[in-house]
Amino acid sequence: MAARSLKLPLHGADLLKLIPQAPPFVFVDSLLEVQDMEALSAYRMPADHALAQGGFVSAEALLENMAQTGALHQGYLASQFNRPAPRGFIASIDQASFHVLPPVESPLITRFIFKQTVGQIALAEAVIFFLEKKVAEAVFKIFHAEGSKA
Repeated sequence: MAARSLKLPLHGADLLKLIPQAPPFVFVDSLLEVQDMEALSAYRMPADHALAQGGFVSAEALLENMAQTGALHQGYLASQFNRPAPRGFIASIDQASFHVLPPVESPLITRFIFKQTVGQIALAEAVIFFLEKKVAEAVFKIFHAEGSKA
């Protein structure tokens, strides 16, 4: 399949083409929507996952879900121009708050929004919802390698 033919929503192998992670450390199941500056993903953590804690999705898994949603955004946009996904590295995670740790197998929806880019640093916000209630949020600073941008 040519990269340009990727249609939303994305799942499985098509989704894995857009991010550097591999199972069991993939914390997104579907890429639902992509706009110029934001993406929406879905995820359900299996009950037997190593980062499940006492029947709940861990804070670490929630942060990784947010970051991978941002990576999916970048990978999807690059794929539309038959370019490789840009390389980005998390420079910092600020203002992370976890209102509740959702139970494993919960249908989580994550919105990742790029707010501003200055040089090679992008500022973004991410929010995770469970049953339309905010469960976690954070602000990311992402360093993009030379030639990459948000």
